Amino acid sequence: MLKYLFSPVSSRLMSLMMLLLMLLAFIICDGGCSGIGSDAGRAVERGMATAGADIRSAVTAAAESAEKIAARVLGTSEEIAAQVLKSLDTAIATLDNNSGEWQSVLLQLERELPKELQTTIRIEVNNLLKESIAATGQEFRCNTDFVGQRVKERLLQIKARITGQSVPTFSPVFCNPVPEIIDYESVMSGRLTAVKIYGYNFGDISPMRLVIENDGESTDVTSKVDYPGSYVITINLGHNGVPLSSASDRLIFYWQDKKIYTIGVAQPQPTDTPMPSPVVSSYTASVAGHGLAACPADSQLIGGGHRISQNLWASSHSPHGTAWFAMAAGPNGPSQETIMVESLCVRGLPTDARVNVRYQTFMANELTMEGQRVGCGSGEHLLGGGYEYQGAYTSPDASYPDQNGWRVSQAGTISSSGSVTVYAVCYSGPVSNPTVMIATTAGPGSGNSVVAAHAVCPPGTVNTGGGYRARIWVHPFVQVSRDNGWQVETYDWYDETLTGRSRSWNLTVYAVCVQFR
Repeated sequence: MLKYLFSPVSSRLMSLMMLLLMLLAFIICDGGCSGIGSDAGRAVERGMATAGADIRSAVTAAAESAEKIAARVLGTSEEIAAQVLKSLDTAIATLDNNSGEWQSVLLQLERELPKELQTTIRIEVNNLLKESIAATGQEFRCNTDFVGQRVKERLLQIKARITGQSVPTFSPVFCNPVPEIIDYESVMSGRLTAVKIYGYNFGDISPMRLVIENDGESTDVTSKVDYPGSYVITINLGHNGVPLSSASDRLIFYWQDKKIYTIGVAQPQPTDTPMPSPVVSSYTASVAGHGLAACPADSQLIGGGHRISQNLWASSHSPHGTAWFAMAAGPNGPSQETIMVESLCVRGLPTDARVNVRYQTFMANELTMEGQRVGCGSGEHLLGGGYEYQGAYTSPDASYPDQNGWRVSQAGTISSSGSVTVYAVCYSGPVSNPTVMIATTAGPGSGNSVVAAHAVCPPGTVNTGGGYRARIWVHPFVQVSRDNGWQVETYDWYDETLTGRSRSWNLTVYAVCVQFR
């Protein structure tokens, strides 16, 4: 602080303040300060003369300081440095008045630079001229005024460097993008793979940041920007470029945390897409007690069911390609009785949506206790599930949705030589309100009886499948979609007259419900 107060510049500023005070005293005393009289006047005059000399000296010293610094940086005399600074000031002033004359200004500046000057600044001015001329080629989308402004900013930076001043930083300037708006359909079809944006101050400043806005959410995509030169940047829109989607609104450039440029994303006109509606088709087969119910060609399988007589059960209840499969069995193994198989099919799903069947095979005796579960993949939604026994003609005590997967279990003893495959039917498209509805019916506590339950989906959703949980010796002979819900009917084979004791149990039925979008 003391160093500043007693510096030459500070002293001259104090002299200037004294001059102003003396002027004020002179005005006040003019004709009215008889006690001071001419002495005050002469003091004011002497003060004004001294302060004026100090001001002229300060200006001269500042000019000398700039020339001395420039001479040291350029490695030349102060006289040559003064000539360089004068030429730069003239060029900058000319561009201020007529930026369109940038080419003639740079040529004149080249001619005016002293021959004794080191080559560094000559090369810098010459490179500025060459790159500015190259930038105005046939693809350049900025007018000459933009180039002139860029040239002036570069000259200001050159002057700041050689005079030891802080080099100014100028923000990026955008002229025109090619194309001016991003057409989403053109990107998706591969007709548009990149955007070129012309302007300046792209390659020699602190980096910009690019984000994409999708329904108000921002994602940084700066890595998809390339800098071929100071006057152009490109944005990659190819398969490895900016991840555009049907929710994309715009691309935004930020510099120093300020929004400086925006490019819109044009989305196609939305069409009224019909809500997918389940189409249930049924198929009856009597061949070897098993059957397939296939979906129509314009639809996809999402689930299925079966109906047989109450003294049988389904040892298989599972998806097979585009059809649902069920096999009848009884106490003596496979049955030849008629079995009605039902497939649940849906039309009108989005083109990029998929119905995926996840499955895993276990040894049949691995289903005891908690059973086995197969889950849907990341981003998928459960629609239903099922099972298929091989070498063991029984049915599970439970086959039901468990979180985002399907679980099958059986408490009784099963042949160790048999196996069972557990299936989960999963959907990769968008859904709303995925729900599992539950209905429970208490068993009668005595054997040789039928117990049924029906779980109904909420309004606005559709039933895509369902399951059940019962007890040992209870076999479902009906599993079907009915009245937008899931219906299960079981037969309790338990005979208390043979065991001497009764039991209590509940039948729980699950309906999987979704709203397709």
